[in-house]
Amino acid sequence: MLKRVLLIIFLSSLFFSCQWFQSEKVIIDFNEVDEYPFYPGCDSLALSTYKKNCFEEAVVSHLSSYLEKQEFKTDMAINDAIIVHLEIDKKGQASLYEIETSPVILEHLPQLDSLLKIAIHDLPQMKPAQKKGLSVNSRYLIPIYLLEK
Repeated sequence: MLKRVLLIIFLSSLFFSCQWFQSEKVIIDFNEVDEYPFYPGCDSLALSTYKKNCFEEAVVSHLSSYLEKQEFKTDMAINDAIIVHLEIDKKGQASLYEIETSPVILEHLPQLDSLLKIAIHDLPQMKPAQKKGLSVNSRYLIPIYLLEK
């Protein structure tokens, strides 16, 4: 009988003192990534902020140079900005998620969205963003300013 009581006390103390039953809340911010996508040529940079800036500048440069090669014909001067929502998937492929633009641009440059789709499709394969060591989809807002030359 004494052995049973000691066994129950021993097991009870193990049960109530066991850290297996304690839970810690782990908060993961899914809006931030640990590593931004690597645009070819930006992966050799050491600091994450430099890699992010290099990625953003390379994407803007690619889209701007593609649009500068196009001939836009319109009867009015357009000095406006558009916001391109760019998505980089888990495999490092870029795609156009959305375009924020004014009704004026939609009316006078209806081909702009299809040209942006082509330009984004022509972006090189990138190393995707990383979160906790896993490749994740990520989205970025890229402003593009349309100025009459």
